[in-house]
Amino acid sequence: MNTLISAKEILAIKHLKIMRIILSLNGAWPGEVLGEKTPLILKCHRLYIPFQALGLFIAQVCYLVKYFKVLNIFSMGHMYITTFLTVLICIRGITVCLKKYRDISRQFLMAFHLIHFKHKSDYHEKIYGIVNKISYYFTIYLLLLTMCGAILFNGSPVYNNYKMGAFTGEKRENITLEFSIYYYFYPGFNAEDYFIVCTIYNFYLSFCTAICVCFLDLYLSVMIFQIIGHIQILKNNIENITKPRTVTGNTNKIDDTEPSYSMPFSAEENGSIHTKLVDIVHHHRLIVNFTDDISNFFGPVLASYNLFHLVSGCLLLFECSRGADAFARYGPLTVILFGQLIQISIIFEIVGYMSEKLIDAIYCMPWESMNISNQRSVCILLHRVQTPIQVTAMGLVPVGVQSMATILKSSLSYFAFLRSMDN
Repeated sequence: MNTLISAKEILAIKHLKIMRIILSLNGAWPGEVLGEKTPLILKCHRLYIPFQALGLFIAQVCYLVKYFKVLNIFSMGHMYITTFLTVLICIRGITVCLKKYRDISRQFLMAFHLIHFKHKSDYHEKIYGIVNKISYYFTIYLLLLTMCGAILFNGSPVYNNYKMGAFTGEKRENITLEFSIYYYFYPGFNAEDYFIVCTIYNFYLSFCTAICVCFLDLYLSVMIFQIIGHIQILKNNIENITKPRTVTGNTNKIDDTEPSYSMPFSAEENGSIHTKLVDIVHHHRLIVNFTDDISNFFGPVLASYNLFHLVSGCLLLFECSRGADAFARYGPLTVILFGQLIQISIIFEIVGYMSEKLIDAIYCMPWESMNISNQRSVCILLHRVQTPIQVTAMGLVPVGVQSMATILKSSLSYFAFLRSMDN
C-alpha cells in the first residue's frame, strides 16, 4: 500500500467530492477519519436525526390511532409508507453515529481504496480508473433521481393545495389541505393551523430521508465497487503468474503430433512464485476481511432495508394504481426505491460472481511445475477461495439477485391482494 496518498488526494476524486457535500448535510460524511474538522452544527445534526426520527415515528403512530376510523385505504397506505421510512431513517441515523462506522470508513478511505494500489502496475491503475468512472456516473445518476423524487413527492401536495387556493390568504375552513407527511404531535395539534411551517418541515424531512436512505446506499455501493475492482486485480495476478517452459517430445507416428511437456520451475523461479503467492494470499485476506467487516456492520441495515421493501413495496405499487396524479407523486419514489433494491442486489451479486472466477483461475495455475512448498501454498489458497466472497444481511441471508427476486415477487403478490380488497 502506498502510504504517501494524502487525504487531499482522496478528496480530489470526483464522486467522493459529491458524496462529501451531500452526506455532510446530515453529518454522515466521515470527515474526521481524513483529518477534517466537522463543524459543531453538523455534529449536532448527526445526533439530532435519530432522535427526530424517533419523535416523528411516535407522532405518526399517534396520527394513525387518532384518525384510523376516518382514513381510507389509500391514505392508510400512505401513512404506513412514511412511517416505515421513518423507522428506516432512525436505523440509518443511529448507524452513522457509531464509532464502528468511522472505523470502517477509515479502513475504506485510508487503506482499502484502489487509489492506494494504483502505483503497483499499469493494470492496477487501469482498474482504478474504470472503477472511479463507474462510481462517478452512478453518483450523478442517483443524485438526479433522488432529488427529482424528493421534489415530486413534496411538490404534488403543494401544487394541489395551490389549486385549491391555500396560498391566497383567504380562510381555509372549506379546504382539506394535503401534506406529504402526516403527524400528530400533541393533543389539539392540527397541521393545517401551521400549513406553511409544516410544508417546509416536510421538505426538510424528505431531503433528510433521501440522504439517509439513498446516499448511504450509494456510499455502501462505492465500497462494493472497490471490492469488485480488488477481486478483478487479484484474478489478473493469479492468471499472470509465471508460466513454465515447455519442451516438445518425439513426433507421434500415429497422428503426427508433437506432444509438449512443462518443465519444472528452477529454484529462482520458485522463489519468485513464492513471493507472488504470498502477495496473492495477503490480497485475498484483505478483501475477505473488509467484506466481512461490511457484512458485520451493515448487516442490520441491509436486513432492515430488505424488510422495508418487503412491506412497503406492495403499498407503493398500490398507491401508484390510484391514477395519474397519484402516479406523478408516488411513481418517482417507487422507481427510486425499487431501483435501489435492484441496483444494490446486482452489485452485491457481482461480488459473488467475480469471487467464483478466482476458483477457476487458481485451478489453471501451473502448480504441477512448482516445488512442494509452492504447491502447498496453492492448495491453501484454493481452499480459501472455495467460500465465495459475499455480503450478507446479519450473517444469514446473502444479499443478491435471489433475495431481490423474492422481495419483488412478494411485493407483486401483496399488491394484487390489496387491489382485490379495494375492488
